Amino acid sequence: MLKLSPAASIKRNSARLICRTCEYGLLTAYYPSKNPKTCPVCGGKFYKRTLDKPEIIKIRLQTYHEQTEPVFKVLKKRGYKLRELNAAPAPYRVFRNILKTFKVKS
Repeated sequence: MLKLSPAASIKRNSARLICRTCEYGLLTAYYPSKNPKTCPVCGGKFYKRTLDKPEIIKIRLQTYHEQTEPVFKVLKKRGYKLRELNAAPAPYRVFRNILKTFKVKS
């Protein structure tokens, strides 16, 4: 289970750009250019999804809290071991921590 504060999630996802060509998702906070115009993967143009507006993200987070979090409580009650990982670092670091947690060699 990845843990990230609602404020951090809103900040990160509202600054996300998607490539029109290859659909690569770019989190601009972790990219060297302040306002990238083209995708570093394929050179396509970026756009912002309507789902990445802060007011929409707030609704999605509320839905998560109402519909998904209860599932984790049930799983814990049934004896499943759930792991929580801090999702606040840069995505490549979070991914590295996921690999370490599950002992996957990259």
